[in-house]
Amino acid sequence: MKSTNYDNINKNRLRSNLFSIFIIISSVLFLLGLLSLIFVKTNSIGNYFKEQVVIGIYFEEDTNDIQIKQLEKLLTLNQNLAAISYVSKDDAVEIFTQEIGEDFTTFLGYNPLLSSLNINYKGEEFDTETVDDFILGLKNNYDFIESVEYDKPLIDLLNSNFKKIGIWVVALGIVFLIICYLLINNSIKLSIYSKRHIIKTMQLVGATKKFIRFPFIITYFKLGLLSSVFSMSLLFILIYQINNRFKELELLKDSNDIIIVLIFTLIFGVLTSVISSYFVTQKYLNLKTSEHL
Repeated sequence: MKSTNYDNINKNRLRSNLFSIFIIISSVLFLLGLLSLIFVKTNSIGNYFKEQVVIGIYFEEDTNDIQIKQLEKLLTLNQNLAAISYVSKDDAVEIFTQEIGEDFTTFLGYNPLLSSLNINYKGEEFDTETVDDFILGLKNNYDFIESVEYDKPLIDLLNSNFKKIGIWVVALGIVFLIICYLLINNSIKLSIYSKRHIIKTMQLVGATKKFIRFPFIITYFKLGLLSSVFSMSLLFILIYQINNRFKELELLKDSNDIIIVLIFTLIFGVLTSVISSYFVTQKYLNLKTSEHL
């Protein structure tokens, strides 16, 4: 009876120990996957913000609709442009009236605004040098264009900031990768440490190192696999929820990025668990009997 109770206590301790390691590995892998996602999506997020910057092509007062339509049709062939929209003089008045809260044409007596084409450059192609060349070409080839305007300082700021963010994410990623390995390795080390006497007892009765080591590797392989799958599931749920709430970011648009992050998380979790269990078990197998005490 006492032996049965003792076995039950040991089983409960083992389950509790493995569950604690499962939680630790899952948490670490979730954070690692999240950081990896930020790294692969940094460019996409930067491109999204750059695509929100409007380049306004303003036309002279006497420009007719045919000229504007011809230019608009020509611009649709430009593969570097994400969107093109025409804003007439009347539309411009409505937009400006909504912004300031009153119709300014009533006291001016006329509409000073110009008709325009608002275009959005594709984020990956948007840099000030490329856009300036594009604008120069428009001004040289179309004399009915009054001016072309966009927020150049904002684009320079976006490019500069996202380059810095990219460098910091890489640096943090390397540091966090090392921390993740150490956390998982130490968790497994503490778990196997509690079984050091069992390891030495098995050695004393003639069990080979391979025979002793194999069950540990299989146990932590399964644990690493379960933790990886669990953390991947949580990560995918988080991505799905963010994508539903902020659809403009289009996090699920390029599924290859998501797949790469999930596979990386899976491989890192499984390999780290297997490698750590192998070397930690080997360490205790090589210790002398007196060193286990």
